[in-house]
Amino acid sequence: MVMKIGIITLPTALNYGAFLQAYALQMFLTGLGHETEFFNSRISFIDQVKYGRLVRKNPQGMIFNIKKYNNFRHSWDGLHISDKRSNTNFEYYDAVILGSDEIWNLTNKSFKHLPMFFGNGLNTKNLITYAPSCGNTTLQQIKNDPDAQKGLSIIKHFSARDENVAGIIEALTGKKATIVLDPTLLWDGFNQVEEYIDIKQYILIYTYGFDAVQVKRIKEFAKTKKLKIISVGFYYEWCDMNLPVTPLTFLTLVKNADYVITHSYHGVIFSIVYKKQFGVFTHMKMKVESILRQLDLNDRILDENKDIEDIISKEIDYPKIESLLDEKRRQSIEYLKNALGHS
Repeated sequence: MVMKIGIITLPTALNYGAFLQAYALQMFLTGLGHETEFFNSRISFIDQVKYGRLVRKNPQGMIFNIKKYNNFRHSWDGLHISDKRSNTNFEYYDAVILGSDEIWNLTNKSFKHLPMFFGNGLNTKNLITYAPSCGNTTLQQIKNDPDAQKGLSIIKHFSARDENVAGIIEALTGKKATIVLDPTLLWDGFNQVEEYIDIKQYILIYTYGFDAVQVKRIKEFAKTKKLKIISVGFYYEWCDMNLPVTPLTFLTLVKNADYVITHSYHGVIFSIVYKKQFGVFTHMKMKVESILRQLDLNDRILDENKDIEDIISKEIDYPKIESLLDEKRRQSIEYLKNALGHS
């Protein structure tokens, strides 16, 4: 049976992971034969400025971010987003999915926290979570939020992207949440939609920022390997190139990189998708540490007491990773199908 499925996430954030997780979930559900539609949370150029996503002190950074915004704006056309700015008629949908991404991260100030992110005000029979994340938000912070408390009590099916979220769900509802894969690990069609860019011989940097010591270590590693340093999505003067590309070009940049250095959850995910040699400065991010732990990749953490080369040049056993992912993918798909009522 074809179902109409509403999805509440952050598809129009200026973030490659936010777009690609939404795109992957849309494509996966479409592949099951369903019709999908995202709640219209499209953020205008003025809103982007208000949230500080485009504002930078240096002119190069401002120009970079405007180009990035324009590239994302065109990419959003590839998502099935409701044509209504505020769609409250959720009875129209056979099911509504909350997630994935950081919709439950109360400490993230880069977006407006809406009651519907926890399921409030959605007049739907089947309310499902798929891989929501709280970031580093704590149980106490969720407890203190009335929207979170109320919303969690009406959700029918629970899943989580990491152990932190699963623990919070169980503590507040008494229900166990299935830990599932990010949607980008469910859908296997990224190689069909990559946008070409002709750059070779580089280390790809994907980060909101590294400290001075980390930058020094990266530059020394690049010099040893005789490779350019390319930052994707963020402008840093210490990099050889800064590219404000589309999300689908981001995929190609990961695919063609000699190495990837990141602190980002989706930086890790797409390094794994494309079987790259990568290293991670975790910045104590629970979701990053969780995926590394789940896939037995803690040795990719760029320990301050070791040379980057000693860590990043160690070959990753990708057949073993694929075996772990196959089982987790099976569990994730089974959860989603059961929640949607597939026989």
